[in-house]
Amino acid sequence: MDRVATERWDVVAFANPTAVRYFRSALDDQRMAVARALPGVRVAVAGPATAESARRAGMVPDWVAQGTLRDLVALVVERASDVRR
Repeated sequence: MDRVATERWDVVAFANPTAVRYFRSALDDQRMAVARALPGVRVAVAGPATAESARRAGMVPDWVAQGTLRDLVALVVERASDVRR
């Protein structure tokens, strides 16, 4: 989690609701708010269940893939060219 606080991220991707919960739990352990950990970062998720989990964790999914990891990777690669540093 130290890297989340100290490095600049363009996109964070979650393949499933469990990944969202672990990420949120790690933020909570560090007493770090989502807004502080991910300022201006695009959130990509795989499927509606992961999108809902992200919303419950305080994140707004920018990109929602159809539901598989392959779909998520393809979506991030496709849209990453739109992300500017």
